Amino acid sequence: SALAAVQLPDHLMMRYCLLAEGGKVVKASRRFTDLLRFQGGEKPTASLHDLRQKWERQAFSPRELAGLPERIALRDQQGRLAGYAIPALKAVGGDRVGLRLCLSPEEARQYNRQGLLEMYKTALSKQVREAARRFKLTQADWPLFQGLGAMREVNAALLEAVLRAALPIEKGELPGHDFEAEVERLRAGEFFRRAGEFFVLVEEALRERRRVVETVNKFEGRAAADPLNKRRFKEYRRQLDLILPPDFLTSFSPALRYVPRYLKALRIRVERAHAAPAQDLKKEEIVAPYDERLAEAARRVAAIEVPESRRAAEELLVKYRLMVAEFRVSIFAQELKTVVPVSAKRLRRQEKELFEML
Repeated sequence: SALAAVQLPDHLMMRYCLLAEGGKVVKASRRFTDLLRFQGGEKPTASLHDLRQKWERQAFSPRELAGLPERIALRDQQGRLAGYAIPALKAVGGDRVGLRLCLSPEEARQYNRQGLLEMYKTALSKQVREAARRFKLTQADWPLFQGLGAMREVNAALLEAVLRAALPIEKGELPGHDFEAEVERLRAGEFFRRAGEFFVLVEEALRERRRVVETVNKFEGRAAADPLNKRRFKEYRRQLDLILPPDFLTSFSPALRYVPRYLKALRIRVERAHAAPAQDLKKEEIVAPYDERLAEAARRVAAIEVPESRRAAEELLVKYRLMVAEFRVSIFAQELKTVVPVSAKRLRRQEKELFEML
């Protein structure tokens, strides 16, 4: 609305209050996000410093996981509860793992993912070495990784992605008593099963990517050099990079399993557009607004400062991104079918839910 675009002066903005038990105002602000950042009580600087001196260290072993509390109370200078510190694993260099206290669950999850990765790599060092030997690209695979970097760099990123896919670290949760049991399960074959499945998926995606590149190049060579065709082929390459970015190995996503189908849909689109380029552009006009809204939503989600709020928004963003990708399949390669029901109406409904949170 027009009103939403008007910046109100502070004295006309709504005032939000955070109340303690008994109705005492402990925090007030004209901006609701200030309340979301509030930890409670007075700033626990001294308490946090003391706890970090007691708990944080540069060396932490898997045996100590079982005795680690989920959270540690923070007290202000009057001894009142001021929030909680959350123990998390921290990669400190080499294969060493230390302990760090975090002030939010999201921060703890981020540290735990990297710390757990290093801890599992140490416990499964033999399996990791074998994975580096097994799951790699060779010079004969150059057409598959052309444009993604040098072979050594690609294989280093590939090994890291294989480990992240095969090891139970994505949730960023500490395993406690279950660490040794999980290690034994991985040693017994689960590690190579997961790693192998992921590597096959990467190979499939890279092969389909190569087919798209060859198809785009072939039909671009046959098309007239006019503004309409230049626009078309620029868009095809843009879509290719959106579906499988050059850095996809370092930004692992569970949605990778859908990528080969999305690339096949793009290849079908390019082939059909050669016979009917104007029709292809009309179809693009149908889906382009959703791409724009997706990009806008991604920018807004990235700007959310409160970790837990951002995480909730990211979950909705993932759903919306999947629906936009499936909508493209339904428009350009309907015979491939979609993995979720999708339509313009469903997209608008999901979009509304997402933007209401933002």
